[in-house]
Amino acid sequence: MEQQNFFTAPQPMQPLAARLRPQSLEEFVGQRHLLAPGKVLWRLIEGDHISSMIFWGPPGVGKTTLARIIANRTKAKFIDFSAVTSGIKEIREVMQSADHNALYGEKTIVFVDEIHRFNKAQQDAFLPFVEKGSIVLIGATTENPSFEVNGALLSRCKVFVLHALTTDDLTGLLERALKDPRGFGGQKVVMAPELLRAVAEFANGDARSALSTLEMVVLNGDMEGDTIHVPSWRSDVEHYSDIAEEVARFYGYNNIPDTLSNGLTARRGLTDIQQTENLLGSVCRAAGYDEIITYSFISPTYYDKIDLPKDSPLRDSLKILNPLGEDTSIMRTTTLPSMLEILTRNYNFRNKSAKLYELGRVYFKRADGLADEPKVLTLGAYGDGMDFFALKGAVEAVLKQLRIENVRFLADSENPSYHPGRCAKVFSGDRLLGVLGQIHPHVAGNYGVDAELYAAELRFDALYESKGAQPVYQPLPKFPAVTRDIAVVCDASVTVGELEDAIRKGAKGLLKDVALFDIYTGVGIAPGKKSVAFNLTLRSDDRSLTAEEADADVKSILTALEQECGAVLR
Repeated sequence: MEQQNFFTAPQPMQPLAARLRPQSLEEFVGQRHLLAPGKVLWRLIEGDHISSMIFWGPPGVGKTTLARIIANRTKAKFIDFSAVTSGIKEIREVMQSADHNALYGEKTIVFVDEIHRFNKAQQDAFLPFVEKGSIVLIGATTENPSFEVNGALLSRCKVFVLHALTTDDLTGLLERALKDPRGFGGQKVVMAPELLRAVAEFANGDARSALSTLEMVVLNGDMEGDTIHVPSWRSDVEHYSDIAEEVARFYGYNNIPDTLSNGLTARRGLTDIQQTENLLGSVCRAAGYDEIITYSFISPTYYDKIDLPKDSPLRDSLKILNPLGEDTSIMRTTTLPSMLEILTRNYNFRNKSAKLYELGRVYFKRADGLADEPKVLTLGAYGDGMDFFALKGAVEAVLKQLRIENVRFLADSENPSYHPGRCAKVFSGDRLLGVLGQIHPHVAGNYGVDAELYAAELRFDALYESKGAQPVYQPLPKFPAVTRDIAVVCDASVTVGELEDAIRKGAKGLLKDVALFDIYTGVGIAPGKKSVAFNLTLRSDDRSLTAEEADADVKSILTALEQECGAVLR
């Protein structure tokens, strides 16, 4: 945040574009549709009748310079405010200063560069002060303000569209740079008009780019041998490849013929991992889920919103050195907050239901200072009859498509982000694949949602490592199956998954399938108990089973149920 004076003496080590910045409307290049004598913006500036406005145009057309000229002409206090480096705290300080100035009848003009980088809350902070006249807001943006600026704030600002500079405008600017003492006026630089015009055309309407290119050309105009002089502020030019890029841009990428890289003699296909990723997307879409893409950088407060414990290792996130703001200052270690943000947005937009998925990365610190970046398949949904079992069915569809075997679901009441009675971990054998369930009502409340939210987080690396082999054709069975229905009584705390594991363990090799078809509590069942009924499919591949063989297998299964789960035949 800066205050006047804006036009200080140029420093010798400043870039040419900074040294040559126009200091008056007479020096300003381009935008004649706004700044020619008698035009609307010229009249506002000359008459000191500045009201809230937004300058919209591409880079290098004079948005910031025009604001500084207004600062030099106006009688109001002028505050330069950057949306890239400032946050809510700075906004509050500016507003307090503006209110103080208003008490003494002094107008305050606040210039906000890159105003489209402010989020909705930050833009809303300006609204009451613009409304009551405490400040005059001047914003600058390269994005369409109709999409990037809040409607309420936009309705109180006049939008002025700045155009890319013409080749003639830029050529005149370059000619002035060669003569002006602030530029190369004291060096007697001579440059062919054709070269000046080529530099102007290369800049594509950007004055800053044109002046930077001119500076590079002048500095190397008398070079000898292989020495190339690079301006001190062009820290991005470090290698001959950077020089080659500058030359290619100057020459024009469109003028360079297309060639195939050496060695590309055969067409390449997708890797197995890429094919698996595409398969996961197809399964999710077939289940009615729509794909989303979210930012990998989040706010530290997101961990509080999902009730992550203070000592959780997931809070140890990589911090971004130059974040756009506090809301995007760390790399996420879990995809759950990102999914909940999108579900909440759909809920707030009064969408009755939503089913979404994302295959995104999370980031974990490594000892060498870099990061592990595993992918996570995240599902999220609400409304339209969504419940725990509907979400579990979608997860089972994913696992089935990957031919993952030995899948089991174990209840999880310890995860603080999920409902303690509607959450489960999913395993393949002993390998943890992920977690699914209903979002804890307190977490949903943190997002301002009073509906049931459901989510699943599946580790892609675990899914890929557990993926089954390619299916091999098996002929249809030659011998008929024998079915048996059994109903067992067990403690209410025993899960169906534990019962199914015991059934498979007790079978003697004839069991082909087990399916749950009933759970009953009530009359005839003791308190704290439940009746669970299964359909068993038994078959041999080489003979027809006798009733005695089927009964022997069922007897072995019932013995295993009693030993493993304390379940007895009803």
